[in-house]
Amino acid sequence: MVIARVGYERELVNLDVTKPESLYFEIKLQPKPVRTKEVEVVGKRPEGMKPEQYSFFPKESPNTYCIYGAGSSMPIGIFFSDSAFCMYALDTAIVDSEKYIKLWLLYKNLSPLPCDLNPIKCTMLHIHGKKDSYRDIRSEPSSVMLAKVNKESAVTKITEDIGNVLRGLAVVQTASVFDESLFDIWGRTGRRIPHIHGRFAPSTEGSLSADLYSIFTLSLNDGVLKRHTVFADNSVNGYIFFAFPGLNWKATATGFPEAAEYVYTIEIITQSGSKFIEFVPH
Repeated sequence: MVIARVGYERELVNLDVTKPESLYFEIKLQPKPVRTKEVEVVGKRPEGMKPEQYSFFPKESPNTYCIYGAGSSMPIGIFFSDSAFCMYALDTAIVDSEKYIKLWLLYKNLSPLPCDLNPIKCTMLHIHGKKDSYRDIRSEPSSVMLAKVNKESAVTKITEDIGNVLRGLAVVQTASVFDESLFDIWGRTGRRIPHIHGRFAPSTEGSLSADLYSIFTLSLNDGVLKRHTVFADNSVNGYIFFAFPGLNWKATATGFPEAAEYVYTIEIITQSGSKFIEFVPH
């Protein structure tokens, strides 16, 4: 009897069937790796892919992490320092047939001194691709974007997109290693805060998820973020637009799928210094 299976040595067993009863054999085969030629897997991104079909996920770095809303793939990043607490999300936008990378930024001032928050000076975009790279892209002035974007529509968009994610999080109790008030020690320790994911018990006041939603709802929703003086313990949020570089700057109604071919680094400058956050499209 020959016993053979792909990935194992073949085994030959001699049988001597002389009696009319059942025979039982236990055969242990020795593994044998299968050698093949090199295999190349090639994929092609569908034509006309809409911007909603991919998300930009921030990579983890010290004092930053990513949260995900219930039923939504939109990733919202968070980082904190001695002077600021920030929430942020990256997306694409088409305004008047022009391509933009759109950063949603919520800035909360943790320092006792007022902060002059100027989007043109406090944010910078760096784009890296296989063929092209672009550095030190400044944001478009808010006055220019407000002439193209309806502020009420932008405020509503933030409330729906970001608010829905944070509202979904606010109904779950997130794990925390702290006994003290979480926001009293953010920016003053190097301790990590866990990712928010999975299923948790119902939320209670003071949970991480409920507090994040509270910060968002208490923040001034600017629609298109303009220059502000942010006083201690106050916060403001809104969109910051960066013109997508390249010669083919006109977009179609279906979006610009080439945005998913680049890795993005956002530099956020706070009173404590610069923070670099890398975004990878998925």
